[in-house]
Amino acid sequence: MKGNVLDIAIVVGGAFASITSSLLANVFAPTKGLFISGVDLADLFLVLKIGVQDGPYFISTCQ
Repeated sequence: MKGNVLDIAIVVGGAFASITSSLLANVFAPTKGLFISGVDLADLFLVLKIGVQDGPYFISTCQ
Protein backbone atom coordinates (compact mmCIF):
# COMPACT_ATOMS: atom_id res chain seq x y z
CA MET A 1 0.00 0.00 0.00
CA LYS A 2 2.82 2.45 0.84
CA GLY A 3 4.43 2.01 -2.57
CA ASN A 4 1.19 2.73 -4.40
CA VAL A 5 0.58 5.90 -2.41
CA LEU A 6 4.10 7.10 -3.19
CA ASP A 7 3.62 6.38 -6.91
CA ILE A 8 0.35 8.30 -6.94
CA ALA A 9 1.95 11.22 -5.10
CA ILE A 10 4.74 11.41 -7.70
CA VAL A 11 2.27 11.36 -10.59
CA VAL A 12 0.04 14.02 -9.00
CA GLY A 13 3.10 16.16 -8.20
CA GLY A 14 4.30 15.97 -11.79
CA ALA A 15 0.88 16.85 -13.13
CA PHE A 16 0.63 19.80 -10.75
CA ALA A 17 4.03 21.07 -11.88
CA SER A 18 2.97 20.84 -15.52
CA ILE A 19 -0.32 22.63 -14.89
CA THR A 20 1.42 25.38 -12.90
CA SER A 21 4.11 26.02 -15.51
CA SER A 22 1.53 26.04 -18.31
CA LEU A 23 -0.67 28.46 -16.37
CA LEU A 24 2.24 30.82 -15.74
CA ALA A 25 3.51 30.70 -19.33
CA ASN A 26 0.16 30.99 -21.09
CA VAL A 27 -2.02 33.08 -18.78
CA PHE A 28 -0.01 35.20 -16.36
CA ALA A 29 2.93 36.13 -18.63
CA PRO A 30 0.80 37.61 -21.46
CA THR A 31 -1.41 39.41 -18.94
CA LYS A 32 1.65 40.88 -17.24
CA GLY A 33 2.93 41.96 -20.66
CA LEU A 34 -0.28 43.86 -21.32
CA PHE A 35 -0.04 45.77 -18.05
CA ILE A 36 3.63 46.71 -18.22
CA SER A 37 3.50 47.39 -21.99
CA GLY A 38 6.72 45.81 -23.17
CA VAL A 39 9.08 46.62 -20.29
CA ASP A 40 11.90 44.04 -20.12
CA LEU A 41 12.16 42.73 -16.56
CA ALA A 42 15.17 40.48 -17.25
CA ASP A 43 17.67 43.14 -16.10
CA LEU A 44 15.64 44.29 -13.11
CA PHE A 45 17.28 43.72 -9.73
CA LEU A 46 17.19 45.13 -6.22
CA VAL A 47 20.32 45.84 -4.17
CA LEU A 48 19.67 44.59 -0.64
CA LYS A 49 23.00 45.59 0.86
CA ILE A 50 25.81 47.74 -0.53
CA GLY A 51 28.81 45.53 -1.27
CA VAL A 52 32.34 45.96 0.00
CA GLN A 53 34.08 44.95 -3.24
CA ASP A 54 33.68 46.32 -6.72
CA GLY A 55 31.51 44.00 -8.71
CA PRO A 56 29.04 44.13 -11.57
CA TYR A 57 26.32 45.58 -9.31
CA PHE A 58 28.40 47.71 -6.95
CA ILE A 59 26.92 51.15 -6.23
CA SER A 60 29.66 53.51 -5.19
CA THR A 61 28.67 56.23 -2.74
CA CYS A 62 32.23 57.64 -2.35
CA GLN A 63 32.69 59.50 -5.64
